[in-house]
Amino acid sequence: MVDGLVSIIVPIYNVKPYLKRCIDSLISQTYSNMEIIMIDDCSTDGSKTIAEQYSSTYPFCKLLSHKQNKGLAGSRNSGVKKAEGEWLFFVDSDDWIHADTLKLLVSNAKKYNSDIVMCGYCYAWDNNEIKIIDSFKGISSESSQKDKIALVPQPSATRRLYRSDFFLEKDFDFPEDIKRGEDFPLTIPLLTYTSKITIVNEPLYFYYQRKGSISNINKIDDFSFYDKIIKVTNERVNKGFEKEIEYRYILELVYSKTLLMIKSKYKNSEIKSHLTAFDKEYNGWIYNPYLKKCNRMKLFFIKNAYKKNINILKVLVFAWDRRRLIK
Repeated sequence: MVDGLVSIIVPIYNVKPYLKRCIDSLISQTYSNMEIIMIDDCSTDGSKTIAEQYSSTYPFCKLLSHKQNKGLAGSRNSGVKKAEGEWLFFVDSDDWIHADTLKLLVSNAKKYNSDIVMCGYCYAWDNNEIKIIDSFKGISSESSQKDKIALVPQPSATRRLYRSDFFLEKDFDFPEDIKRGEDFPLTIPLLTYTSKITIVNEPLYFYYQRKGSISNINKIDDFSFYDKIIKVTNERVNKGFEKEIEYRYILELVYSKTLLMIKSKYKNSEIKSHLTAFDKEYNGWIYNPYLKKCNRMKLFFIKNAYKKNINILKVLVFAWDRRRLIK
């Protein structure tokens, strides 16, 4: 590993309208000791041509090209194998970051000898609307490891600077057979193996909310990916964090999965069956201590899910969609 070098890993697949904005935000960083590893995953829209222009212009921009489509997880895994940096940083190719992002994250990593440094984020839309998310409500760098495992927002691989040797020593990869939510069984287990987690509570990462983005697709026909997420996570997590992991599962299965089932027009009986199965697997979950720290709207949803008030949940989802309150 090259001391001080940050390896930025950028998977690319059919993002031609957005790719330049993303890469420009990276080459404009005030921290210059970096390599940008772009992985083209068989794009068909000219994205690869744009990436080639950057790799031929900037020596620190490197382009890998897959011969077969491997998906987001496979692209990230390819980037990790190529990385030479002391730190790893993942950016999705339709997003962008603040110019001082790497400088702030690296300085904190050095100051606190951190294995993971996290930053805040925003949502951004085509109409130039920016919504700053209260990313770390109730936690800080001084919070306990258990609180961080339970309460850090959205288990995304992005927004986090990882010390490479820590990341690699666990031999965790992004599961390539999971096509949605593949971040969870990597990022959550990693948190259970280190207490050296630093939080930079500034909105430095911009999530672009676009039609067609994987994270914005509402209708889902097959929810089996959740079973895979839980299976791999259970295999990887360190012992001693049962309540913290249970809380993450409450958020993923009782909240997120139920919400997606409603958006996907599942029958009330199917949603009730899903929630009943969770009750059996995690008996007494409604008494999880971390629910006290859940935000008010999400907690209201979760309590009604526990009571199997499916029609109330549907009204909530409809209202939240209209007001764009779902995070």
